[in-house]
Amino acid sequence: MGRKPKTGLDYFMCDVGWMMDSKFRRIKQKYGYLAPYTYQIILTMIYKDKGYYLDTSNMEDLSFDILEYLQGKYMPKAETVIDMIADFVACGLFSRDLYETEHILTSRRIQEEYYNSTSKRRAVTVNKRYWLLSVEDMKGISSRSSILSIFISDGINDISDGINKINDGKSTQRREDKSRSEEIREDQIRGREEHACAPAVAAVCLHFQKVFSHYPTTGFASEIERYLQAGMTENSIKNDISKAALKKPKAPIPYVLGMLRSAYQRQKPVYVDPDNIPLADWEKDWQEEYQAMCRKMEKSK
Repeated sequence: MGRKPKTGLDYFMCDVGWMMDSKFRRIKQKYGYLAPYTYQIILTMIYKDKGYYLDTSNMEDLSFDILEYLQGKYMPKAETVIDMIADFVACGLFSRDLYETEHILTSRRIQEEYYNSTSKRRAVTVNKRYWLLSVEDMKGISSRSSILSIFISDGINDISDGINKINDGKSTQRREDKSRSEEIREDQIRGREEHACAPAVAAVCLHFQKVFSHYPTTGFASEIERYLQAGMTENSIKNDISKAALKKPKAPIPYVLGMLRSAYQRQKPVYVDPDNIPLADWEKDWQEEYQAMCRKMEKSK
């Protein structure tokens, strides 16, 4: 049986002046040393795992993974990490389109590094929906990559996923495609009304839209359904959403889901093994009296 093809990288190139990038200016003023360090952590996670992107569909878990690297006296909160990622996207360090539509972190620079580093590998595949480099871009780096051969064999010259057309310009087509993808997601969420928790899920999603001025994703609706099935109430979830809005988070969905997870953990009943429950004082006294009585009865026989 053949070995599974490697996807990630063992190391990656780093420009000596990357921390002086103008895109970092405002972020460094806001977060200090955490900004470039966290960005470097994210790059490490990208190159080590998938090689050219990082899944952010579960932002809370991702923030805790990043915090593993930041442990120490001045470790930030998970909410700070989530806000920082949103700022990285806003300033152009990662693709905004792919972050909003596919929930991933990637960029042209990341993919150029991955493409160049894997050009001599025999079997490398990529998800075309996530790929930002055109055939001409790839040829300019190396014409021997197996990634390039995939796009050439498919007759693809312009990279497009059918929903979100990826290019560097702010074209009308991209805005139209983005609008269609948002409509699709809304239809999928509303289509969940066939499920038992659907009315409550729909009510929560509409409350989220009212508070944050945009309808949430299907993943958010799925998480809400899971919490409702676990015993959380519609009103308690709505209250948490309203509390989250007061904080004005830059990434509302992961921020709200983080709050809900914390609230669920607080109300989740803790299982206690009845055999290991310590005795109360009156129970200990009664047990001693009972044992003394048993010993007395034994002696009297």
